[in-house]
Amino acid sequence: TERKRAEEELTKSRLRYQQIFTQSKDAILIARYDGKLVDFNHALTELTGFSKEELEAMDNYHTLLRPEEQVNELLLKLKAGIGVKDFAIKVGRKNNEVRECIITANVLSEPDFEGYNCIIRDITEQVNAERLRKARDLARQSEKMKEQFIASVSHEMRTPMNAILGMSNILIQTPLNEEQYDLVKSIKQSSEILLGIVNDILEISAIQNGKITFEHDTFDLYDLLDNLVNVMQYKAQEKDLYFEVHIDPAVPRLIVGDKLRLNQILYNLVGNAIKFTDEGFVKIHVKKLHDIGDDSVQLKFIVEDSGIGIPEDKLDAIFDTFTRVRTKDRLYEGTGLGLSICKNLVEQQGGKIGVESKLGVGSKFFFDLIFEIGKEKAESESVPSDSDINFDPATPFRLLLVEDHKMNQLVATKTLERKFPNIELVLAENGKQAIERLEKEDFDIVLMDIQMPVMDGYEATAWIRKNLPPPKCDTPILAMTAHAYISKDEKFREHGMNDYVLKPFEPEDLFFKISKYINKGNHDE
Repeated sequence: TERKRAEEELTKSRLRYQQIFTQSKDAILIARYDGKLVDFNHALTELTGFSKEELEAMDNYHTLLRPEEQVNELLLKLKAGIGVKDFAIKVGRKNNEVRECIITANVLSEPDFEGYNCIIRDITEQVNAERLRKARDLARQSEKMKEQFIASVSHEMRTPMNAILGMSNILIQTPLNEEQYDLVKSIKQSSEILLGIVNDILEISAIQNGKITFEHDTFDLYDLLDNLVNVMQYKAQEKDLYFEVHIDPAVPRLIVGDKLRLNQILYNLVGNAIKFTDEGFVKIHVKKLHDIGDDSVQLKFIVEDSGIGIPEDKLDAIFDTFTRVRTKDRLYEGTGLGLSICKNLVEQQGGKIGVESKLGVGSKFFFDLIFEIGKEKAESESVPSDSDINFDPATPFRLLLVEDHKMNQLVATKTLERKFPNIELVLAENGKQAIERLEKEDFDIVLMDIQMPVMDGYEATAWIRKNLPPPKCDTPILAMTAHAYISKDEKFREHGMNDYVLKPFEPEDLFFKISKYINKGNHDE
């Protein structure tokens, strides 16, 4: 009875083993040390791609395992009576594909047999997933380092550029003889070219890395164009060019879109037009193409000039990266990135951009974009628009300049004092000093640098907005930043700054924004 029960248990055990052996998704095999297979399950044929007959005919299945040094190490351990668990190895398939595997093997001790049994598990998918995760983490880390590098390069280059351009702008307005004037003008123009190159490289890097985002805010198109004229007018006047903007009556004043990117496209196109025009005119024309449903409109923007024009055989490539205009007499300065940037910004917003040009006559660049029509604010909510600003530069006001860089302090001070003769300018060298000043004194506006020791501009502004009592907590604060990427999602918006000026700042842009926010404060009173 006991013997029969033992035989039954043995039979059951063999059946269980056979069931596991045949149904296992892992390859299970018994082999001699010379590599001859004694037994194996169907999973081994699935793993290797060889048929049962092909595997049985093999003299040494070890030739499927690699690398060779791993196979030798495995066999040495087994021959020494040492089993292995989760031993990493590769298995070559019939189609030359290689699978990542782990082996668990044990020595078989039988009088007439020298070999081992083992289980081979295919972990290729897990290995690939882990490799992908590591590659993704490395890419993210690399991207983060690249962003930090670009931000650092931007800040480190813009900060001294602000001093050079600022001093040049101030010096060129002082009494100079003809030779001195020409020298200062050359410094100023060379600095502007260098700044343009820095800006273009940073911008194209952002575009190529998918770092460009687009806002969806209501803004005044007429104000944007007025501001553009204020900033670009002096560049046109330096070359005695006629510069005008014409807006068709059908164009809505308030539209919804990305004000910053639209301004950037127009600034690039107008800047190019002025650069390549030595006499005549530069014109901006805005017109409505179509109504899109009840709440949107397609607008066309045209920038026309009477400049050198573009050869017909170059028109197709003019928007390509690094394409530059060359005449028989000269190659114009620049990176050849500006128009490529415009094309990317227009097309990423679903628009189209094009050009018409005739050599020696001039060029006409145009693009179209669709905007939602903005809703008019109620009269009680309205504030002066940019075009309504009528701020007398002689008006006395108090400005707190928060800047740690000595040269930039000097540039800002000299620039502002020349424009606003009755300004009372107070200096703080970091955010902590700015807070201490604001706690004790009243100011009409604050110019706040971002990157400073002790306390940066972000922290200082957030503290002012949260902790100072009204009306001090509502004092207009303009960020001054030399950082590469500016958008509404940037920290300066999140921390309560009203607006920003990008270093090196355009004097007219700085004057305009100071006047705008002081004028708005007077209006609110």
